[in-house]
Amino acid sequence: MLAFENLLTLDAQGKLIPAAAEALPQVSPDGLVYTFKLRDGLKYSDGQPLRAKDFEYGWKRHLDPQTASPAANYGYAIKGAQAFNTADPAKVGKEELQKLRDAVGVKALDERTLQFTLEKPAAYFPSVLTTSNGLPTRQDIVEKGGEKWTEPATYIGNGPFVLSEWEHGVKLVFTPNKNYRLGPPSLSRFEYAMIAEPAAAFTAYLNHELDAADVGAGEAASIQTQPELKKQWTVQPGPNTLWLLFVTSKKPFDNVKVRQAFNQAIDHETLVRDVLQGVGVAAYQLVPPDLVGYYPDLPTPKFNPTAARQLLAEAGYPDGKGFPDITLSYAPLPLIPQRVFEFIQAQLKANLGVNIKLEPMDFKAYIGTFPKAETAFQMYWSGETAAYNDPQAWYSLLWPSTQTFQPNGWKSAEYDRLTAQADAETDPAKRQGLYQQAAQILINAGPAFFLFHPPASFVMQPWVEGCQFTPFELFPCQATIMQVRIAPH
Repeated sequence: MLAFENLLTLDAQGKLIPAAAEALPQVSPDGLVYTFKLRDGLKYSDGQPLRAKDFEYGWKRHLDPQTASPAANYGYAIKGAQAFNTADPAKVGKEELQKLRDAVGVKALDERTLQFTLEKPAAYFPSVLTTSNGLPTRQDIVEKGGEKWTEPATYIGNGPFVLSEWEHGVKLVFTPNKNYRLGPPSLSRFEYAMIAEPAAAFTAYLNHELDAADVGAGEAASIQTQPELKKQWTVQPGPNTLWLLFVTSKKPFDNVKVRQAFNQAIDHETLVRDVLQGVGVAAYQLVPPDLVGYYPDLPTPKFNPTAARQLLAEAGYPDGKGFPDITLSYAPLPLIPQRVFEFIQAQLKANLGVNIKLEPMDFKAYIGTFPKAETAFQMYWSGETAAYNDPQAWYSLLWPSTQTFQPNGWKSAEYDRLTAQADAETDPAKRQGLYQQAAQILINAGPAFFLFHPPASFVMQPWVEGCQFTPFELFPCQATIMQVRIAPH
């Protein structure tokens, strides 16, 4: 998103505003047709004009099953999008696939007019158009670059910066786009250093080799004891939740009382305070506080070892006796390090008498292991960073029986009905009421144990001026990038 810009974006207050579009869309009375007019004179970084057909191509490429985008379902509100994306190219044939592609409801009506036709009303749809989905992609450069079109020579966009250098595994270097619609940004260079270990990045920051760096629990403990460094530290709420998934199609987690017992046997507050050094917020429901879709009056299970033991006994495992061997599979990451899983293991042993084996894995191997519930782990971690501030991004994308993101086997016809109805509802109050009912079903059924909400936690040098953080930005200082400057130092 440094190199590209979508039709809409968010300002520093999180308000939806036009970006490549000259205004918010015109919407048909039935809520099915969204029409955008592009700003006049838009150009790519190489000086070529940007046209509405580039958005049409970008969306259809994004939805193409041969592209295999993991975020294709963000566009399923568009007419024909899901049918096209879920088609098997090997079975339907080239001609039929082309027909499905042509039927997708994204059309360039002329050089500057783009029209979306939806399957049904979707109040959240404009928010999707602030994300990295369906960016204006030029067919000529994609075909020229082939599988390597994202290298600097052909990675040509309409955003504020140009990808000038990509030293794989080391750094990405961006320089100003002189053809950007707002003019070139003031920063002459925006460099991402690729540093695998958070501790190494933090050391580089302390040595003034980096202007900003992420902060995890390990670094937070050090910052707490250094007043000057603490002034440079920002912990902001973000659209993030991490959870443990139970494979509900297999014993013992096919029993809802077992899942509820696990939910109440782990102390969220101690996890965040002591294990994560305060870098996080305890999670008792899917959506983080202060975001649309968080319901403060939602009854949620809290830490209660006595109730947890009773539930496990009612499920047939008093004091954990007879409970089958369980493996908790995971890939440690900076946001969810090894000690989190060790804490969970200890809590389940102490509070339920249940022994859990820990299975750490390489991240790539971990991700590749659970394409289906039948082959998934018994118990494993997952999570989400929502791309836009709407309950649909949480409840409808992640948990209906049609989704494949987290194959744990849980299904609820009532949950599916409520979320589908909420997605199409145009009355804001009614929408929220429907999503809240769905949220309660999710809590009661307990297909997952919500762990914590990771915040945006970072340090920034005092000479970086003008940067304002917003929860849904796709790169640092996105909403205020044109005002960011490096003061003399």
